[in-house]
Amino acid sequence: MKTIIITILMAVAATVCHATEAIIRGTFANLDEGSKVYLVYSGFFRSNLVPPTLSTPLHDGRYEFKVDIDHPVAFHIETARMTFYVVAEPGLTVECRESEILTPAPSQEAYNKCVTETCNAYNRGRVEIYRRHKDVVDRANDEVTQAEARQEADYLAYQAELAELLESKQAEIVERIRTEPSNLWNIVSLASFAALSGPSAETFQLFAPSVQQSLYGRAYQDRLGTQLRGRQAPAFELPDTDGATHTLAQLLEGHRFLLIDFWASWCKPCRKGIPGLKEAYKQYHDAGLQIVSISVDSDEAAWLKAVGEEQMPWPQLHDGINLMSRYGVEGIPSLFLIRADGSVVFEKLYGDAVLTELKKTFEGK
Repeated sequence: MKTIIITILMAVAATVCHATEAIIRGTFANLDEGSKVYLVYSGFFRSNLVPPTLSTPLHDGRYEFKVDIDHPVAFHIETARMTFYVVAEPGLTVECRESEILTPAPSQEAYNKCVTETCNAYNRGRVEIYRRHKDVVDRANDEVTQAEARQEADYLAYQAELAELLESKQAEIVERIRTEPSNLWNIVSLASFAALSGPSAETFQLFAPSVQQSLYGRAYQDRLGTQLRGRQAPAFELPDTDGATHTLAQLLEGHRFLLIDFWASWCKPCRKGIPGLKEAYKQYHDAGLQIVSISVDSDEAAWLKAVGEEQMPWPQLHDGINLMSRYGVEGIPSLFLIRADGSVVFEKLYGDAVLTELKKTFEGK
């Protein structure tokens, strides 16, 4: 009799949830029937190893996802109206109502403390820095006044404070990894603040084997394998607006550094950043900086029109060989700084981060 009961209980358990299956389900009262709900694997360094986003239509106000995982994983749930973060664990079910987690996984609290609180503190710091420099930042974002405003001392101080805040947060996370090498959420927290510096082999070695072998760790390693920083930049030969070809070696000749800007005519952030690049060119060209803009436009006529409008005083090339994939570019704008010997100083930066790094490179600040 006892054997039969145990067998029945095991069978029931198997129908509820497999050992590696996690269930995330919930309700949205104010979304239309059939509205899409998305489940996104969260907190990873970009990697092909990260599973794709899942989606499901809302039915009677409810949704449900089932995922196979072998350790806790953070997700964010997205709809047209909101996004919130939830941790899933193997063999457990998480119930949600709107953005409220009714039955959180045991490790949700540790995730909140390690990741959410760290991000919130950083965002508060950014807001405070913005408030102190609001007038000049608003001028720097205005199309009419941005070129002048971006050279003002207060705006440069704003950039420097943001960079210092990010660096201090990264250093704080690395120190936490040293003291808590087995904390899985440290690698998630690091990914949230590594947009500028990317992953490093040195930091990866600080993690315990359990973290290194996790899905997060494997994605981290995969990302390391695709990094160009410190390695030779891929060679290329591309045409300019007149059809003449230019090679990487030719562009580097006679210059200390080459800044490669992947952009497109239709990319608003790309074009918004051009005045800043013009100022950097004016400031550092005599010190050895060359810039080349490489368009990924499929419409060459649109590219040529934009080049005429922007009047950039450096070579303009067109990527007809999918060079951006060889450079690992996942989105634009994306800028790379190359030394005269062809080695990559930084990669995949954009906006103020580029100007900050150029200042460090040429002024040691």
